[in-house]
Amino acid sequence: SWRKFVFSLPRNRACDMMEWSWTQKLGEKGNLRILSAINISVLLNEGEVANYINVNPESSTSSKFYATGDIKKGDEILMNYGVYDTFWTEVGLGYDNAVHLSPPLVEKSEPHNEPIWPKPDGWDSFITKQIEEHFYCKLYAIDKMKPLPTLQDWQLLRAKYNQHVDSSRSFDDIVPPTMGYTFGDGGPPPYYAKNSNHIKGRSLFASRDIKKGELIHDGTKTNIMFPDAMSWRRFIFSLPRNRACDMVDWSWTEKLEESDERRIFSAIDISVFFNGGMGNGANVDPMSSTSSKLYATRDIKKDEELLTSYQYQFVIHNNMYMYGSWKLLQP
Repeated sequence: SWRKFVFSLPRNRACDMMEWSWTQKLGEKGNLRILSAINISVLLNEGEVANYINVNPESSTSSKFYATGDIKKGDEILMNYGVYDTFWTEVGLGYDNAVHLSPPLVEKSEPHNEPIWPKPDGWDSFITKQIEEHFYCKLYAIDKMKPLPTLQDWQLLRAKYNQHVDSSRSFDDIVPPTMGYTFGDGGPPPYYAKNSNHIKGRSLFASRDIKKGELIHDGTKTNIMFPDAMSWRRFIFSLPRNRACDMVDWSWTEKLEESDERRIFSAIDISVFFNGGMGNGANVDPMSSTSSKLYATRDIKKDEELLTSYQYQFVIHNNMYMYGSWKLLQP
């Protein structure tokens, strides 16, 4: 019926209705249905980052939208498209990345016995977009209520880094990765991780009051470096699917000095959960794009979320990451 409807339309209207259609379950146990609307409600755009989103349904099965914060007259209304998973294959409209999430296994990972997916042909020259498509990371990313990694998850990532990248890197910190790393007086840094909400997901919060100008995070103590793109690929493809998507999301390129070459970095502890805060929302930032130390840009109250500025994190329109682009992984 959807095809008959679309093919009955003039070309521009047909393209419109394809863009304005989605699949949705109207109940948790219901089947996916093809839905659309024929009024201006279809013009609801997506907020490119969490801080731009100001309306959302209460769940993926609801069609009622509520304001997630105060909205001023003249503000654009923006939602999170990830709330509704559009699975076209399940409604008879073709192949998509939501299908076939169980490829043959080549090995199992410890400690959770999670499957390691077989490497695809040409994996050793994949760029980030191809890696994300291979692991269906977009589907994983839209789940904003993913649990925090367990101690075993962090230990698995560290073991894989030692195995595939740098066997000499020590991870014998007395502070467990679920709390961060040794900081300042020997305890963890002044933050803790938890799931924030269905928009931001895993986030960091101040564990005490923090003064403006105070050092909050020292990446020189916790960041891991990949000497080249090939070592990063080997590491990523050695991981179970969810951990691979996590590490793609938690990696960036950085110059340690202005004259230095860009390197690929990440971290294997909760310090990876700094989210972005647009405009006045940011409360921590590095002094420069070559610094891995984050300082409070204003006084921060205990239990307030720690947010860094996207002028350092990435420039939305050209997909440039904090400290630079992913040209290291371009063919």
